[in-house]
Amino acid sequence: MSKYLIKFTPAEPYFFGKEKTLAYKIKEPQSEVDANKETPLRIAQSLYFARSEDTPSQSTILGALRLLLLLDNGRSSTDFSEFSDCENALVGEHSFKPDMEHAMGTSPFGCIKSVSPVFIMNKADEMFIPVPLDHNTKNGCGEYAPFEIFEKMETLDGKKLFSYEYNPKDEPVSGFVSLSDGKIWANLIEPNTQIGINRRKGNDGFFKREMKMLKKDHSFAVICELACKADEDGVLRNEENRSITEYDWNNSAPLKRTAYLGQGRSAFAVEIKKYNEPDLGIKTAEFLTERHKTRSCAKCYEQFAFVYCLGDAFMKPNKYKSVLFAVTHTRDYRALTTKLSGKKQDGSTGIYMKKDSHDMYHMLKAGSVLMFENEEKANKWITAMGNEAAETIGFNTFVTVPTCVRNDALTQ
Repeated sequence: MSKYLIKFTPAEPYFFGKEKTLAYKIKEPQSEVDANKETPLRIAQSLYFARSEDTPSQSTILGALRLLLLLDNGRSSTDFSEFSDCENALVGEHSFKPDMEHAMGTSPFGCIKSVSPVFIMNKADEMFIPVPLDHNTKNGCGEYAPFEIFEKMETLDGKKLFSYEYNPKDEPVSGFVSLSDGKIWANLIEPNTQIGINRRKGNDGFFKREMKMLKKDHSFAVICELACKADEDGVLRNEENRSITEYDWNNSAPLKRTAYLGQGRSAFAVEIKKYNEPDLGIKTAEFLTERHKTRSCAKCYEQFAFVYCLGDAFMKPNKYKSVLFAVTHTRDYRALTTKLSGKKQDGSTGIYMKKDSHDMYHMLKAGSVLMFENEEKANKWITAMGNEAAETIGFNTFVTVPTCVRNDALTQ
């Protein structure tokens, strides 16, 4: 398998995700009279304010990677109403869905075997991940410093941990932390507000959209693993040694491409190069281990298991049952899949692309943290929350490290 570092640098403000867009939707009929009208009501529901997510979702990155692979391997058209067997072998046949089924141990996305969670990287290749939400806000936005003083408490759900350093009135520090020196950066992503008006609604038609822009000389990045190899003549072969198409991602010089992502299809400069360093998860574990290292006063410290959400995570019922302590944020996600239909919207026959939306998921957002009694219980929880298809593209990626916390009650 080959690993690649792929950077996405925005060339303009972008808008990612969320239900609230600035589209004016056709209002549903409110009565039989309305339903019988030849022209549907055009008095649309307007959403005054919409704010972009800071980062692209993992499925957005997956879509960009699949398109880049197709275009770099002989696809000359962006009409995707038909795929050859070779193209299906290259990028898979189906769009991502959280509940998609596939053979155990195989990737549903062709030769794309794994994609890391999205992180930020600067020009010097310094990596930044979301600030863990257990950062002690009393330390400001200097370096990441986890909560240290806890007390055990009996609750209706059993024993839990309470942190004396957590103040529910204080908003957890947002931003990104450097894996190199632990410094917190709160301004790597800046808002870019745009105001417009729907002329049909006059003074009631004003709306505001908050797009985002990444700081200069910074990029979104992922580490992608492909289960294929290129012969000396440039022919790409999958694990079964089946020839796919021309392939040039193994060149020594980084490849330069362009991708259009998000609502409005903002332009991103893409750089692709081979990657031979430790994975993002390993580097994150080393960083967190150093920050949660064993304290010097062994008598008044207890050890627990600390779990950090490196990527956004789909959850299951009773997700907090075995959790002793947690600081979490959520992110809404609704999968959009593309289907081919034999009947067009006007009733005529033919093939056209249809976008289908699925259930809304309230995910644990990257940066969320949880604590467990021990590593065994932490790993059992991670297994229970497992979702192989999601993990393949960078969702549900957790990092577990031991942490020692101070229990002042033990010193009394």
